[in-house]
Amino acid sequence: MENNIFGKRLKQALEYRQMRAVDLARKTGLTRGIISSYINGRWKAKQTNVMLIARALHVSESWLMGYDVRMEPDTDSLTSTLSSDETQLLSLYRTLDDTNKKAVLDFVRFKNLDNEQK
Repeated sequence: MENNIFGKRLKQALEYRQMRAVDLARKTGLTRGIISSYINGRWKAKQTNVMLIARALHVSESWLMGYDVRMEPDTDSLTSTLSSDETQLLSLYRTLDDTNKKAVLDFVRFKNLDNEQK
């Protein structure tokens, strides 16, 4: 995210959606300080936070990160149908190595079987 393009686009999206940092903080669970740090380029956003912010602002993650794509998200994509928790889970899952991904899948399968038996 070169030259703080993320911060510039975050500010642009907030203005476009007529939201303030405090509104975004409420929608994402991030603090106003974190959001301010992103806008001012003091911190680089983690992928999970980029996803939360993009979802809350209803903008494309790719656009937010500075890519030359439409601001509006692809409404046909799978992620547009996911809840905030599902989106965060998927984002966190993608950061894991293969061994831990397998462990997560095993755990979810176990919990699913446990629920089916009740």
